[in-house]
Amino acid sequence: MTEMAYTVQAGDTLGAIAVKFNVTVAEITDSNEIANPDALEVGQVLIIRRPLIAPTTQTPLPAEEIDVGLETPTSVPTDISPPSSGETRVTIDSVIAAGDLNSERVFLKRVGPGEISLTGWQLVAENGEKFDFPQITLFENGAVFIYSKEGQTTAVALYWALDHSVWKSGDTVVLLDDQGQVHTSYQIP
Repeated sequence: MTEMAYTVQAGDTLGAIAVKFNVTVAEITDSNEIANPDALEVGQVLIIRRPLIAPTTQTPLPAEEIDVGLETPTSVPTDISPPSSGETRVTIDSVIAAGDLNSERVFLKRVGPGEISLTGWQLVAENGEKFDFPQITLFENGAVFIYSKEGQTTAVALYWALDHSVWKSGDTVVLLDDQGQVHTSYQIP
């Protein structure tokens, strides 16, 4: 079962959302504890739970090669242009509370139609620290926060489990796809 977050848009109904993601209205109302299915609000974030359709084709790494947290710092890629298609499908919307471990987080948003798996993607800090995305899919208009601190992962919040803050003003955040190519970047104001 996978979870994703969907942000309610103007004109959305639970029925239309259910059809869009091939789930039932009851599954959406149960997952989100919605008492009145006619009371959706624009901007409301819904959790959509879906069965895995197909297993990933990635070969598991031997135990000694699995990343368990921090890596030796390496340099950030210098080519930080968007993908050659010109369409940035996942954007780094913002970095919130940079420098404050308890609140620090990166906010990613899905832009454009369809869904995109972030499995195997990485968020890279200027000092070379990397966050490896778990199995997660962002659907159209979906979003996710990546917190630097420890916490319980949900469909809309991932946790890096660090004991220190990662981001500071002026840093560049780089998002690499599962092929190690720069997908997008963001400079923290």
